[in-house]
Amino acid sequence: MYFSRIKDIFFLRQFSGSIARQLTAVLVLFGIGATLITTAAQTYREYQVELKLIEARVQSIRAGHGPSLAASVWDIADEKIIVELQGLLNIPGLQYAEVATLEGETWSVGQRNSSAMIRYEIPLMIFKIGQNQNLGNLIIEIEQKTAFQRVLSHALESFIYYALWTVVLAGSLFWIIRHLVTRHLSKLADYTSTLSLDVDAKDLVLDRPSTNGQTEDELTKVVNAINFMRSELATSIHELSDHRDRLQDLVQERTKELAAALEAAEQASEAKSTFLASMSHELHTPLNAIIGFSSTMKAETYGPLGNEKYSDYTADILASGEHLLELINDILDVSEIEAGKVDLLEERVSLPGVIQSVIHLIQIKAKEGGVVLKADIPKDLPLLLADERRVKQILLNLVSNGVKFTRPGGSVSVMAEAAENGRGIALTVTDTGVGMEPHEIDWAMSQFGQLDNGLNRKPEGTGLGLPLARGLMELHQGKLDVKSKKGIGTTVIATFPKNRIIELTSSDLRKMTKH
Repeated sequence: MYFSRIKDIFFLRQFSGSIARQLTAVLVLFGIGATLITTAAQTYREYQVELKLIEARVQSIRAGHGPSLAASVWDIADEKIIVELQGLLNIPGLQYAEVATLEGETWSVGQRNSSAMIRYEIPLMIFKIGQNQNLGNLIIEIEQKTAFQRVLSHALESFIYYALWTVVLAGSLFWIIRHLVTRHLSKLADYTSTLSLDVDAKDLVLDRPSTNGQTEDELTKVVNAINFMRSELATSIHELSDHRDRLQDLVQERTKELAAALEAAEQASEAKSTFLASMSHELHTPLNAIIGFSSTMKAETYGPLGNEKYSDYTADILASGEHLLELINDILDVSEIEAGKVDLLEERVSLPGVIQSVIHLIQIKAKEGGVVLKADIPKDLPLLLADERRVKQILLNLVSNGVKFTRPGGSVSVMAEAAENGRGIALTVTDTGVGMEPHEIDWAMSQFGQLDNGLNRKPEGTGLGLPLARGLMELHQGKLDVKSKKGIGTTVIATFPKNRIIELTSSDLRKMTKH
């Protein structure tokens, strides 16, 4: 407990909360320590002085009483020896005196005290028969208690004197520090804790004499820095507030403009959809008539045309009409996907059947272009939850593009397999055609993006094949990836997500085995 208390005082824990108190406490502790050290040193010096005084008395006794006592001992004058010994007791601090001869005779006065006594032995020498003879010793005992008490008394007076001076200095220092520093620091703390960032707020002013243009001290510099900081912060906040208000007005204005633009875009999109629907109806009616009549004429249902040229023209009219109908249907599909008006008719789809159907439809066109069609279809391929007509449309566009941009002697292959990491089913269409550069891939994926591929023997189309396939894949929560190298070929991967996979049952496997 006492150790903890001393430790708290040593680390100034009892004087926290005020710089003036802490500095005063440091000064007091330092003053007490310095006083103790100074007093101890002074006491030691005074004690040494007292010892030297005792030594001087002993030397005086040696010089003054030694010869006379030696003579008295030689004469065996008992009374004279006792008288001289009693005279020694008058010396301050001397408590006991004794004369002891070599033959064993002794004379003594006073009382012996075993503690706090200094013992001295002075030889009794006498000059007789032409030589110095030692008759015995004068033994004296001097009490050092009196000298020690005198030294301690003086040390206590010195300690009290210096301690009082330390207290006076500490009190003066506390008042000076508080008056010159800490009260201003308290005001600084109060000001900063309730700092107002209003532009018109008052600056901090301390209650202290003005420097009259002389060199600023540290407190003045701190006050000036705080006032400058407050002024700059207030100005910045005011400017930020103005900027915020202007920005809010600008955002509201832009929001209104964007809302108006969005409404106009929606109206334009609606108008486009309405126009395309109307044009589709208007174009489908004559196209159906053209395709129907030209098909009838080509088949010569009602008799021969009479001239071979008419037969060729009829075939061209039929092919052009069918191609135009395909283009119109693609444009309508892309427009409906953009407008979010395409609804999927989801069902259990067998991909092998879809792939075989597409290969059958494109086979004639591939043979005409000298392109070989290949298909790699696993027998245990799971079913797909999808819109069968849209899946067929996706694959038909991809395979048709591959055939269209592959030179004679090349090949187009279709493969179906589980996607990497079990993330679904991937349909891959690979051709050995002209290929594309990276920037051409981006262009081909954009709507109406047609590439200058050099295959002028084939119709260029509208450039909607890849964008339409991508849009239909996104409706199935899938994705379309295109990889291509110029002069080597193109690979398009259509990946359906895992949640659209339907695992085959034993009944499904039996049906597939029968087929």
